[in-house]
Amino acid sequence: MSAMGRSYRGLGLVGLMLLVVAPLTLFAVLSLFEDESADAIRLSLDGEHWTEAVDGDLFASEQPWLPGETRSAIVYVRNSGPAPVDADVTVDCRSTDQVVLDGGLALATQVGREPAVPFSAEMDPRKVRIEGLAADSTLPLTVTATFAGTGPVGATIDSHDVRLALRIRGARSEDAGPPSLLDAAGAQLWLAPVLLVAAAGVALRVQARRAPRPPGPGDTPR
Repeated sequence: MSAMGRSYRGLGLVGLMLLVVAPLTLFAVLSLFEDESADAIRLSLDGEHWTEAVDGDLFASEQPWLPGETRSAIVYVRNSGPAPVDADVTVDCRSTDQVVLDGGLALATQVGREPAVPFSAEMDPRKVRIEGLAADSTLPLTVTATFAGTGPVGATIDSHDVRLALRIRGARSEDAGPPSLLDAAGAQLWLAPVLLVAAAGVALRVQARRAPRPPGPGDTPR
């Protein structure tokens, strides 16, 4: 085979490698972008330290919790990603206080300025749905707890024994559509040229090994 033929064959091999690697690279980049959208959703009690779960005695106070008294806790929900997200916050209230176990504590959740939605402390964990949380935005989630005013005379609740556990999960909002290369440019798009260059290098190396070795000075021509 002539040198020109081998050159065209090498270019064809490089092109084939790029055609195979390019779609895989695009898929990998967009998949990483989806994971980044999910990782961008976090919770915080102070608006500074963010985590995927919050657990503690958020209603605790040194003052006794008396019948008819309402206490509240604010947990901030943040989307630090580049696209809107839909999030589910699971709110679970746990206590060994007998008054709470007997249904003496009524809870409610409120997302931003939306109406509060009540739920019972002795029921299963409540899921709070937050749809279309904008990119790089924060929203307050308020949990209120009211000690029933019809409680027994002299009854109190040990606020340190009432614990709230919140956990958040979510993904890119459906209204935002699938991620594009423009979106991924803010994520891991730098992987694309790296992988493409690596693929081209592998193809050239394979072609170089397959090329016939020129005869040396002492080789006998056949």
